[in-house]
Amino acid sequence: MRSTLALAASVALFLTAYACTSKRVDAPAVDEAEDAGVDAGPVCEGSGIQKGPFVVASTKTSATIRWETCRAGTPLGLAVTVGAGAPRAVVGSESMFTLTKDYEAFLTPKAAKDHAGPVWTHEVVVDGLTPGTCATYALDGDTSKTGAFCTFREASDELRFVAIGDTNPGLLRTGPLLAHAKSSTFSPDFVFHLGDIQYYDSRLETWASWFPLMQPLLALGGFYAVLGNHEFENATDYTEFYHRLFERKGFEGTDRWYTFESAGIVFVVLDTESPMDDASEQGRWMKSFFESLEARKANADYRGAVVGFHKPFLTCGDTYDNPTNLALWEPRFVAAGVATVLMGHMHGYERFDHGGRPWIVTGGGGGAIREPSQNMARSYCNERTKGGGYYHLMRARSEGAKLRMEAVDDTGVIVDSFDAPLLRGPRTN
Repeated sequence: MRSTLALAASVALFLTAYACTSKRVDAPAVDEAEDAGVDAGPVCEGSGIQKGPFVVASTKTSATIRWETCRAGTPLGLAVTVGAGAPRAVVGSESMFTLTKDYEAFLTPKAAKDHAGPVWTHEVVVDGLTPGTCATYALDGDTSKTGAFCTFREASDELRFVAIGDTNPGLLRTGPLLAHAKSSTFSPDFVFHLGDIQYYDSRLETWASWFPLMQPLLALGGFYAVLGNHEFENATDYTEFYHRLFERKGFEGTDRWYTFESAGIVFVVLDTESPMDDASEQGRWMKSFFESLEARKANADYRGAVVGFHKPFLTCGDTYDNPTNLALWEPRFVAAGVATVLMGHMHGYERFDHGGRPWIVTGGGGGAIREPSQNMARSYCNERTKGGGYYHLMRARSEGAKLRMEAVDDTGVIVDSFDAPLLRGPRTN
């Protein structure tokens, strides 16, 4: 019954949003993106680029860019430009992959279909760069396919990033958020996605329609995603889409839990679809890794950590919490110098001051908003300092010994702002 009601609500919201959007003249990005997703059948036209491009991984000296085409052989490379320098041609590699299922978003007949059959995954590694290098790129064969990246930064530098969770762009509420991910005063190095990237079960979108709608976000910089429950909606979803498209190379960990570091701040991506107890594979990795961070606390190159996972350990909303994992891992997060914890799954916004640091539920990236205060009787809900049913994303920047964070709604209003404590400011050379 609950899933039926949720689907009915999603359909109602979609039909309302679609009717309003079709009449509005102030939302061209949504209309253009929807038009870009019109399905022409399994015909490979133009440049053949159908997913991406996007930055799947960075190091201090390189960036890895990936995209998909519907035929082999073109384009195999891109042109990358650093500052006012001349474009540099970089050639990559391609590999053929066979998708096994057709999928159609039957509530949006215009949405592009996922077709069974061969596709070609392309990858380019831009290397030989220096830490903190920011650049733009354009694909060969279609110079409208562009993006940007920054290599990971030294601990003497500062950092900016965007966090967002539960994106369901077929519902037409994600698109308006993306305009606020970048501004004249805020340009992020990467996007930290808190899971539930795409929703087959909304019947509103496919992976083929998701990419054109989300390209404004993908073009901003690196795309580092947490696994959510909707990455496993059918038997092939994880393997054929998440793993194939977003697999990271060179990061410590696995494809399901991993870590990376920029500006002396460590980002830890965890998987709430897998066990996290001390006896589990992930739990053993977590325990060892957080102990290694604790050992680094006196090191000037380590400024603190940001932890991200999908299903929240604590929430006052209409989804379940996990007090067992909260009790097990919260003391270890504190001991390791974790500055903030970011979670998704509950379609709304919550900020808790728990254990001397903010714990944030940021699941308002476009899925149908839920009830953020349905379970206020939970014992820790007196620690919640902010909550609401906002469509939103998070903008974060390091400023000395703190992360300055703000939740921005789909109209551009900052609905919450706060500081998360880092261990120290940037390293002095």
